[in-house]
Amino acid sequence: MRQLKRIAATNWRENPTNIHILAPTGTGKTYIACAIGIAACKAGYSVAYYRLGQLVDMLAVFSPTDQNYLDKMRKLINVDVLIIDDFMTISINQRGQEDLTKIIFDRDGRLPTLISSQSAAAYWVETLPDRVGADSLVSRLNNGHRIHIGDFDMRKATAPIELDE
Repeated sequence: MRQLKRIAATNWRENPTNIHILAPTGTGKTYIACAIGIAACKAGYSVAYYRLGQLVDMLAVFSPTDQNYLDKMRKLINVDVLIIDDFMTISINQRGQEDLTKIIFDRDGRLPTLISSQSAAAYWVETLPDRVGADSLVSRLNNGHRIHIGDFDMRKATAPIELDE
């Protein structure tokens, strides 16, 4: 809990450290990522939240030379805090990896990226289409705070009780 409070109070401009939230399904990764994002908004930072599939699909509809693509990339690269949820819960193609790489490389050491995922970085390298590029991408993403929140499934704990008829 102290770690989360410290992260939520971070000065993102002075300390642009990436965050990786790792836990199984239903444990509250999205909730924590959004709580950190809300704290950043309240502190005056710009924040963008995307699920990885949503982010890749949004960019895929444009040619990389299209002005709309360039505008969206500029916003993603320059937002104070970028949150990418459900990281590598779906596979992405080569173009998706290239777009993601551009974003992460341009943010590296300059602005923080928060990743929430069910899988560890080793899985990401194996899953991405270009493994050499994947290794470089993962080393940039995986260099900050790691938050392990356990395996307690919040959805099961709060699910409605089924009644016998």
